[in-house]
Amino acid sequence: MVSEEFFHEAVVERSWAALLELRGRCDFVLIGGWAVWLYARGARSRDIDVIVDYGELARLRCDYELRKNGKLTRYEIGVPSHIVLTDSSRIGITFSGHEEGCPRGSQRVDDVSVAVQVLDHP
Repeated sequence: MVSEEFFHEAVVERSWAALLELRGRCDFVLIGGWAVWLYARGARSRDIDVIVDYGELARLRCDYELRKNGKLTRYEIGVPSHIVLTDSSRIGITFSGHEEGCPRGSQRVDDVSVAVQVLDHP
């Protein structure tokens, strides 16, 4: 598998297990390496990149030690991760409306909401 060339297998497996656990604890839209893997089944990832709204961020705070990364305007949990709020991202994801059980701008892949829209460019 391609990811073995880049990341230690234990790191990748720990990240995947954390993603599956997170899936059961809050609603989010997956972006980044794991999102690409769910679509293409190529290289796996070592970190989790998700977009959440404020309500879900509050839920995460109850279950995880949430740390704010001020430089990146993102949050992190115990595993390598990037938790981005919907209003601080430029990705066309909105949690105000759902289509087929997913936030707008995403679709379900293996029971995970995965982003399908690209960055908004000026």
